[in-house]
Amino acid sequence: MANIGFELRFPSRDRSLSGALADGLFGASVVAGPWILTVLAMGLLQATRQDDGDAFALQSIIIYIFFITLLATAPVIALCGRLLADDLYRNDPSEIADAYVTCLFLSWLSTTVIAALLLFSRMSVEPVDILIAVQACGLASLMWPSFAFASSVKRYGLIGASFAIALVVSVGASLALREAGFGAPVQAVGFSFGLALGSSIIGGFLLRAFGGASVGAPRIGARLSQAWRDHRPLVLGAAFAVAAIWIDSVVMWLGPLGIAAANGLETAPTYDSAMFVARLAMVPGLAFNFLAIDPASYGAIRRYLQGIEERDTLVAIQSRLSNVETLIDLQLRGLLVLQTGLTGLFVVLVPFAIPFVGLAHVQIATLQFGILGALFHVIFFAATALVLNCGAERDFMRLQVLFFVLNGGGAALSLLLPSAYLGVGYFLAALVSGLASLYVLQSVLQRLTRLTFERGLTLASGARRRGGTTAALLGRIHALIRTFSKEGRS
Repeated sequence: MANIGFELRFPSRDRSLSGALADGLFGASVVAGPWILTVLAMGLLQATRQDDGDAFALQSIIIYIFFITLLATAPVIALCGRLLADDLYRNDPSEIADAYVTCLFLSWLSTTVIAALLLFSRMSVEPVDILIAVQACGLASLMWPSFAFASSVKRYGLIGASFAIALVVSVGASLALREAGFGAPVQAVGFSFGLALGSSIIGGFLLRAFGGASVGAPRIGARLSQAWRDHRPLVLGAAFAVAAIWIDSVVMWLGPLGIAAANGLETAPTYDSAMFVARLAMVPGLAFNFLAIDPASYGAIRRYLQGIEERDTLVAIQSRLSNVETLIDLQLRGLLVLQTGLTGLFVVLVPFAIPFVGLAHVQIATLQFGILGALFHVIFFAATALVLNCGAERDFMRLQVLFFVLNGGGAALSLLLPSAYLGVGYFLAALVSGLASLYVLQSVLQRLTRLTFERGLTLASGARRRGGTTAALLGRIHALIRTFSKEGRS
């Protein structure tokens, strides 16, 4: 998910207040989209269906659809997102359409393979029903690449309409198939069809905006292969980022709180429903991140890198770096103030909001722990995105692995505590990971100049080994380092 905000780093065409707010809310919706879709879809399904075994079976499949598709598509989107980010940076959109279509295909393929392996091992129904559920996952997987690439279109009416259409058609199709007498797997295909329809609407505009003569699969394949070699930590970090969000739920599914539906899929309704709602508390902080932190920090970092490229003096480069550090510090303080205030308000309102969000009073503590965890999760997200903007992909990956381990371990330990502490594992994992991400971000900023030159040398050396005409580039980077070192000694 780390690449999905790249277009928001560039100024919006609409510079009004409403346009700026649309930027932020759109960026937040891209990240929080899975949770928003899950909560709204489950709420609508529960409001329009009887609480029976078939309904529970459908809900379990839908939860697994979101889990599998997000996990399978995250590394693919991160890899293809690098191509898109590079093309936008060079202002060369000629290959964006090919990258988008490739991303769709690879997302479907990876999702289908993972879904087949997981569902055939977990579901206890007829093989044909499992195959149908696998295809439901494949259809739904098309939504997330479209969400990611849609950040290059800036058509907020289109995105909002696609989101609404996907939700209405998904719920309506599943209900219609139920009335027609079809089982939960076929109803899940109807649900996924709605998501795929939303994806096709966005995709149509993307292909119209960036379509043209295809550069061919070999060209895109070569670029993807090179992106994997150059940005492997980013791709792995994206996979761990999604896995870290879901690992606590997986632990609950496999633990004593897990309840198997008639199809054999385990979920933990008491924990899952509360956490899905709690993570919606991240939306204001994510909106602030995309509205203020991401574009401002990207601009400051870009000006700093331009100073190095233009061979500014050491004093000038250090001054630009100081501006980056000051700006990031102020923006993170603003995020902390905003999210902390809203978190306090949300926690206080939980007992009164329980009936309106479809939860039970026994879930109050879990929801409150989840909201507190969301506070530090937002900080973790913003800090790790900044780490990635600085080019420290390995640090980004290590932080995601840390959150994955802490969230999974915390969930397992919370099962040993009284039920009133359900959710404390996620809270503590987010707390520790959030603080760790701030520490790592400060460390990255302090060594940003060295990281910049090391990255440039690595990429130039790799290009030279591939036989490109890069000797001049390599010599230029060496000259920059020599100039920088001489000024440092003086």
